[in-house]
Amino acid sequence: MRPKTFDADRYHHNFRAAQNYRIGPYHARPGFEYRRWRYGDILPAEFWGPDYLLTDYWLFGLDMPPVGYEWVRYGNDGLMINLATGEIVQSVYDIFH
Repeated sequence: MRPKTFDADRYHHNFRAAQNYRIGPYHARPGFEYRRWRYGDILPAEFWGPDYLLTDYWLFGLDMPPVGYEWVRYGNDGLMINLATGEIVQSVYDIFH
């Protein structure tokens, strides 16, 4: 069951993935230019539509997001975001290749 509250101390960090996973290709939007996002940044809404959600986050060893938060794939990175604001609360770099 997902946590009902958000604990910033638990989630607010950026780190490089200890393990990489090979999944399907990332389908970037036109004009996509990779950048490294950090917690506290606001991810534009076009990068957290249904095509980018990681609803099977547990398969990749990612933390269970609290209610109102989801994991999205951004290039090779996994980002946990607040669905109301797009604020990034955790970044896992290079989890996909």
